[in-house]
Amino acid sequence: MNIIKQRANGDCGIASLAMFLEMTYEDVYVAFAKLDAVTRGKAGTHGYEVIAAAKSLGCKLTPTRKYDLDDDEGVLRVRWNSGERAKTGGHWVAIKAGLILCPSDALAVPWREYMERFDGRPCSLLKGLI
Repeated sequence: MNIIKQRANGDCGIASLAMFLEMTYEDVYVAFAKLDAVTRGKAGTHGYEVIAAAKSLGCKLTPTRKYDLDDDEGVLRVRWNSGERAKTGGHWVAIKAGLILCPSDALAVPWREYMERFDGRPCSLLKGLI
């Protein structure tokens, strides 16, 4: 599993989808740019945008709030409980084999450890198969 670091403050959706699909940042960036020529996914992304970009790349993602992060894989929305991060709208990460692949911190750690370390909580999972 390769960690793909996000390149701007708001492009965690691009980098997380790239990690989940095991594609390059550039290929996924192009998919987002085709959806929104103005921000091109670099000003934060909504779940429907991540789903649409994945679809254009040949992957169906299904949003769900019922999942098992030890087994299910996809692109996960994380919300922060406190600190400066809590002021943001959340953060996208990839989850594979129970590991969070975080594009902002370049980490691959067990999901429970990640949530505890950053005082976060898992929200919607865009669940998919590749």
